[in-house]
Amino acid sequence: LWERRDLYKTNVHGILKRGEGPPRFRLAYIPCRNRGEILRLMLEEAQIPYEIEVIGWENWRDDGVKGTTPQGKLPVLRQYDGKNDLGQEGAITRYLARQLGLAGRDPAEEA
Repeated sequence: LWERRDLYKTNVHGILKRGEGPPRFRLAYIPCRNRGEILRLMLEEAQIPYEIEVIGWENWRDDGVKGTTPQGKLPVLRQYDGKNDLGQEGAITRYLARQLGLAGRDPAEEA
């Protein structure tokens, strides 16, 4: 994956499992550290089983993956409520923080 050294020429599409047991969440993102990194770190901090769906740029653009995501963008939390995908990193961050007990105990801590 990293041998190409060019994000726009990556053609991988796979799922990496993290942790033991059935995954609670599946996070879809491209193979780079950017908008999806905080989300991934939140999942790691919570020490829960989850999956990362790694989508290379060529697969994103050419294989129709873009059409499967809200607003045609990544990152995406797949089937976060059992049937729908959640897009936009801010919304995903807030959702995961509450679900994982990382949001704070009151509005002041949430801020």
